[in-house]
Amino acid sequence: MVAVDTNVAIRLITGDDPEQMEKAMQLVENEGIWISKTVTLETAWVLRHHYETSHYEIINSIRRLAATDGVCFESEDRMLEALDVSSAGADFADAMHLCLSHDEYLPFHTFDKALSKKAIKQGHTVTLIS
Repeated sequence: MVAVDTNVAIRLITGDDPEQMEKAMQLVENEGIWISKTVTLETAWVLRHHYETSHYEIINSIRRLAATDGVCFESEDRMLEALDVSSAGADFADAMHLCLSHDEYLPFHTFDKALSKKAIKQGHTVTLIS
């Protein structure tokens, strides 16, 4: 297994450069790839800001990538949990921050009322700082 940069994840999702897409697929098939939390967040950012991809298409794209044989995400269970929270309308980065705090068994505090409301609806414990 090899770790990859954001541009590899973007090629696998968008396929916008056929030559690089083929090389990325070869990595997946021959080596297997590992995508870090930071690469996952940057991938969502690039899709939103560079490719103008909708919130829900970003979520679905990351889900499809996670379901691909040979692709492994760092803290994959938490990342998938964050996709669920984000599906309810929360920002994906905020959802990642929330869900990754569970790995350390730390309580999560925020000033973000919308995130708090959406996360609590999903069954998460969040303290809204007022």
